[in-house]
Amino acid sequence: MIAAILPSTIQKYANENAYFIAMCCFFALFGFLMATWVGRIPAIHDFAHLTTSTFAVALLGKGLGSVMVFPYAATMIEKLGSKKATRIFGTVMILSVPVLGLMPNFWLVTIVLFFQGTLTSCFDISINSLGGYFEKNQESLEWL
Repeated sequence: MIAAILPSTIQKYANENAYFIAMCCFFALFGFLMATWVGRIPAIHDFAHLTTSTFAVALLGKGLGSVMVFPYAATMIEKLGSKKATRIFGTVMILSVPVLGLMPNFWLVTIVLFFQGTLTSCFDISINSLGGYFEKNQESLEWL
């Protein structure tokens, strides 16, 4: 319907603007989720009754999850496609943030942090690949 109304050049720039706005929203969502998680660290620490050293070990789980998923993330994104992978990983990552605050002990906190680390890496890689695809397919980025 819109294609019949708008000339092709206006339609092209409207699509580019929509993709650009979507990319900005994905990167903002990623930053918001990371900031939300970091702000909840003291509450999670207290709720699970962890000492500083045990919580540090639990945090190591997030780093291990992030690093261990790197070889598989590109394969998953290639199979799913950047758009679908971004939606899936973003949705699951959003759902994982409240779950973390409900974990009552060290082992559950560590397991959830490990999986959150894998989701963080997968989501980050997928939005970056989507951004690279967007940038590659632009004739000129001067309109930004």
